[in-house]
Amino acid sequence: MNPKSILTWSFSLFGLLLALLVGFGLILPSEYEIKREILINAPTADIHKVVGDLSQWDKWTPWKEEDPSLVITPGSKSTGVGASHSWTGRDGSGRLLFTKSDVDEGVVFEMQFNNEVDKTTGSITYRKTDDGTIVMWTMNGDLKLPIVGPYFALMIGSNAGPMFEKGLENLKRVVEKE
Repeated sequence: MNPKSILTWSFSLFGLLLALLVGFGLILPSEYEIKREILINAPTADIHKVVGDLSQWDKWTPWKEEDPSLVITPGSKSTGVGASHSWTGRDGSGRLLFTKSDVDEGVVFEMQFNNEVDKTTGSITYRKTDDGTIVMWTMNGDLKLPIVGPYFALMIGSNAGPMFEKGLENLKRVVEKE
């Protein structure tokens, strides 16, 4: 092969790969859902004392361990519907707001990242069993960024999932110790 045909072949291959990436980016779903759960040997009331109070989240959430530069600012209330806090760190800023809080069912919250550009909903729910309480941490969202959003949606689970698992392990340790 002469250098001109190698160059033509390389550009054709690059064009084909780019077309495939764009094509898949247009058809892949941009929605994501992350779910993790753990069994905690405690009643829902004990779990809710820690989960339902944002001032207790530093005891068990893994975010500050992951980003030591994280600064959390409490809202005007830390428990119940309307409880909130905001944060800034190396990866950006955000805000969390409880939209539901129930000692038997758990909490539901909205999160906004990077000046409300990215929004998501989440929950930490409780389900009583004979062995204790199953606590499930869920986050749902839609990355409506053209072409690249679906690729980011695919990566969120692999990035945030292990953090949820670590947080739930921490929560179990904190609740069962208390």
